[in-house]
Amino acid sequence: MAAPQNPNDFPAPSATFAGSARRANPVAQKLIKAWRPIGTALENALSTLSRYALRVIDRQTGEAYSADELQRRTVSIRTTPLTGFTILAAAFVDQVHYLTPAGTLATGTFRLPAAAFAKEGQIVRLLSTATQTALTVNVLGGGTISGAAVTSLVANTSYAWQCVNTNGAGAWIRI
Repeated sequence: MAAPQNPNDFPAPSATFAGSARRANPVAQKLIKAWRPIGTALENALSTLSRYALRVIDRQTGEAYSADELQRRTVSIRTTPLTGFTILAAAFVDQVHYLTPAGTLATGTFRLPAAAFAKEGQIVRLLSTATQTALTVNVLGGGTISGAAVTSLVANTSYAWQCVNTNGAGAWIRI
């Protein structure tokens, strides 16, 4: 199987994309047998099988996710800033940033990932339980944001941005 054309498109976890286990040394073959998921052929590549072994564990639910499964999941992040804040949204994953400050904050910065590190269609949301009088929203590395600028946060109001592909160059739009 050829490498994906789009780096955000991952092959299925059971697909071979980096070679055959037959060419691996005997130690690698033993590891493959030990870590091979039920129903997976020995011919699957080490890099494919390692995605099963290297999984992220959700501390709340106890469920395990591979990197490609995690990209299809929305992550919620709760932050309680005491003073002004700077939040950098994570790359490649949909997310909700939930701010719970004790009271009104004067300043804050919310940074979206550079389009090169965002998947097309990625959605980032921001919600605060308190008013934020001055807010700067920008893209790491100087990318573009289309739509009405958000310059402050109104308590209990949601704001969202989505990464879109415009002629090969990614940009963020407010939705």
